[in-house]
Amino acid sequence: MTFTRSHSTILFDYNISGLTIERVDNLTDLGFKLTRNLSPSPHIAMITNRAFKVLGFIMRLSKDFKLSKSLKSLYCALVRPILEYGSVVWDPYTASDINQLERVQHRFLRFCCFVPLSYYIRFDNIVLISDCGTPYQLTLTDLEDRMIPKIAHFNYEYMVSMGFKSFVDVITGTVTAINKADKCVTVNEDEQVYYDYLFLFYGEQFGYTAKENEIKSKNSIESNDETNILENLFFLNSEHDVTHIIVLGKYLGSLTVINALLESNIQGPRIVYIETYEKKNIPFITNKFIKNAVYNELYSQGVRVYKKCVFEKFTLNRDRTHIRKVTFTATGDILLTLDCATLFWFDQKFTNKVNWFTMLQSALKFDGHLVVNTSFETNIEFVYAAGPMARFMHNKYFVLSHHMYYNRLEIGDRVANVLMKRLGIVDDDKSNDDYVRPLFVYCQFPGKYNYLHTEVPVWRSLKKNSKTLSTGNATDGYFEIIVDSNGDVLELSCYSNKDIKYLNLINLCGKHVNLFNDMMYRFKMDSIPCFFEYFNQSWSYPLYSDRFWKMLNEMKLKRDNKISRLARSPYLDNRFDQLYGEKLNAALMNFVANNVDDFPMFSHTIDQRETEDEYNTV
Repeated sequence: MTFTRSHSTILFDYNISGLTIERVDNLTDLGFKLTRNLSPSPHIAMITNRAFKVLGFIMRLSKDFKLSKSLKSLYCALVRPILEYGSVVWDPYTASDINQLERVQHRFLRFCCFVPLSYYIRFDNIVLISDCGTPYQLTLTDLEDRMIPKIAHFNYEYMVSMGFKSFVDVITGTVTAINKADKCVTVNEDEQVYYDYLFLFYGEQFGYTAKENEIKSKNSIESNDETNILENLFFLNSEHDVTHIIVLGKYLGSLTVINALLESNIQGPRIVYIETYEKKNIPFITNKFIKNAVYNELYSQGVRVYKKCVFEKFTLNRDRTHIRKVTFTATGDILLTLDCATLFWFDQKFTNKVNWFTMLQSALKFDGHLVVNTSFETNIEFVYAAGPMARFMHNKYFVLSHHMYYNRLEIGDRVANVLMKRLGIVDDDKSNDDYVRPLFVYCQFPGKYNYLHTEVPVWRSLKKNSKTLSTGNATDGYFEIIVDSNGDVLELSCYSNKDIKYLNLINLCGKHVNLFNDMMYRFKMDSIPCFFEYFNQSWSYPLYSDRFWKMLNEMKLKRDNKISRLARSPYLDNRFDQLYGEKLNAALMNFVANNVDDFPMFSHTIDQRETEDEYNTV
């Protein structure tokens, strides 16, 4: 056998004792399949076929397994060694070889997740129809990532680790029609997709629409075309728009874009911040102290700020491809016209026109929002709706009916529960339970100041007495907590030029201050100089664990059930509270013992309890 990549090989017959040695094109040695051009493809084909045979054997024998860990152990012990043996020798470099190897792993993952008696419920026929395709699929630079305010913990790394594409078929396009009789939707006016259950999650996007009574001069923009014909007008609706230069308007994202422009070495005096009137569906800073600190930072950077402006018109160039000037009406009916190199637009947010007509033509109950009941059902059977363009029917359960006032992850969980109840997987869809998860937004403002705001749902619409606790200042970092008369945290705002552990701090919102290591008394005695440092101490770490809150909720449920069975009386109150305290202390100690790897700072309490048990035994 001759090894070469040359197309014209010099061949010579070798003889031993008068016998000609047979020439071959491939051979197997030490488990490797070698070819004359050293291509790894035949070896990869051989090991994948062998791996599929072993995997098929595992799947036939373990179809009734209930634990995914057992399946994983079998796969790692019997299949992976076949695929990984000597990989440094045949490491693939072509997409076809790589995909062939990954087919084995994907086959196992599908079996592991969709096995009928699996501990986790998975669906293998979910279809997502989206204008931009799969969300969070672009790898952004750190600067680009900071342009978009974060309102959820999703990002590119999270989506990759979740294996989203393994469970969901994605169709890039827009739903242009809903046929409720045949139970199908039309995508991009030509493709039909049939459904058993249809879930509509329409949102709102930034865009521009000319007013009906707007006087249109020869050089003013006349309409909102389907495509943006203006080369220096941009919208930032998702990570797909980050590559453009962004438009400024009154929105948290406006301030994050200004910060990105300043970090890109664009001088502050070249930036003009036009602040329009606040709109309900566009979030902005609610804390007065932080708002003033942001404005002061803008002024110090030389950014020009105009407040309470109303957009009037664009003035275009002769080719009608660039915006030359932008005209606003400022406070006092002063007409303000500015030269424009690039305009970043964040003034209006509305539903896509195609989605609007689709909702109207399909006879969905629509009054500016899709109207649904507490189970997210629309007036069309098998069609559900949720998201910014949906609202609940007015009833006693909701102070505000629009979904935008509730945590989107909690809304999504409830929608999933409704579907699983419809399929008979769960008994209770929890559709009438209170919405308690806090809303939050995290972003970076000019001067590289990190901002976090989180609040319980709809608390601003409730008439509650509250108390404000705050530490710090604009330079060293500002931390504010709003607590109601019962001691529950209603709102939390942070502003600092240091990193903020926002995924930890949002867990504090909605919780009672009695869990915060006697915080109210310490604050009253001026022994908490900085909330940032206070909530970064070791005592607070369990507050950021879901398992800790789950344990407390179970204890609270047991306590409430016990109270409902007993007629409380002054004679029993003290004894009952004492017993509950002992049970709670025991539950806390067990929690520490079971999670000592996550909370090693509390390991001394376990040693202390073991010492006390030994002493009591003696």
